[in-house]
Amino acid sequence: ELAELDDVEARLKRVDRTRRNLRSHLEDGDAEPTFEACQDVWRTFGDLEETCGTLAADRQGTLRDPPYVPDDEQPSFHEYLYGTLEETAHPVLSAIAELTDRIRTDRRRVLERLASTG
Repeated sequence: ELAELDDVEARLKRVDRTRRNLRSHLEDGDAEPTFEACQDVWRTFGDLEETCGTLAADRQGTLRDPPYVPDDEQPSFHEYLYGTLEETAHPVLSAIAELTDRIRTDRRRVLERLASTG
């Protein structure tokens, strides 16, 4: 579980770093980005959103197939690991959902920019 969490965390960090770089590419600088540049950024945000969807699907598969099946006296595997957390029993899925929301917000901003320049 720890290795999987490390892997997902690293992948989410890469996706978020790319997202932030794309935003700064459009927002920094004196000149307005071209229509083509906005299109490229919009498409890349779509790719990042797709990556998050794949990460979520992979994680849900892991949740459906835990390393042991609890009996009446044992908590489920994920309750055992994350039961003390107040926020959620599935922190990885929550992190993926939060990043996906940020990507969608950024993508909507680019779409608005495309509509105003096109």
